[in-house]
Amino acid sequence: MDFNLQFKIIFGIIVIIILGSIQYTLNKMLYELRKIIRYLSSVDDD
Repeated sequence: MDFNLQFKIIFGIIVIIILGSIQYTLNKMLYELRKIIRYLSSVDDD
């Protein structure tokens, strides 16, 4: 196997893992923000 090709494959996998974890973290943060906003808006209604 060509070393350059092997490096590209490994690099691609690392990039995919990093992007996936960033997306997961952003989704979690957005979910938490929505929960906080919903809580604050329900407090305002009282």
